[in-house]
Amino acid sequence: AVMALGTALALAQSAPGIAPLRTAPTEKYTVNPGHRDWTPTVLAGATIIGGNSSDRGGLFGVDAIAGTLKWSFRPTGTASGNPFVATVPAVAGGLAIVPMGNTLVAVTTAAGREAWRGPKTALSAAVAADGGLAFVLSDDANFHALDAATGREKWAVPFPRWKACDSKPVARSGSVYVTRNVVVRG
Repeated sequence: AVMALGTALALAQSAPGIAPLRTAPTEKYTVNPGHRDWTPTVLAGATIIGGNSSDRGGLFGVDAIAGTLKWSFRPTGTASGNPFVATVPAVAGGLAIVPMGNTLVAVTTAAGREAWRGPKTALSAAVAADGGLAFVLSDDANFHALDAATGREKWAVPFPRWKACDSKPVARSGSVYVTRNVVVRG
């Protein structure tokens, strides 16, 4: 199946199972949560999670099977005032963790409820999650490791940002890799 969110359009083949798209897909469903600007999405179980990068901001959960909007979440009191989402959420332990309006927020994937808030993030910061930790660059030029379940800081290291250089960490097997040829081991 191919999923594309714009007005949340899902395309699928008629053959059962996962297979290469050898024939043109057909539209399965369309979901419109009231905005047009979707950020990159992630699949958590049977929930497609994506955000709104402009307008009113927010994070949305779409049931990938039924094609219905499961939940929407728009927090107040974010660093920028508008809870926009600019990057793909990281998923860890039933939480979607993503900067919303330059504030790191964890939201439950099942019900779309806030679980915790973390530091003020750098503009366009992305989150990576691995081994029970969430990693993000904050606006104070530190790279943070947070407990993914609670948001409590485990450690922070100085990581100055160079002009408009975005940091998009990748975490796997106990290591996290960030731009500028730096490796931080947890």
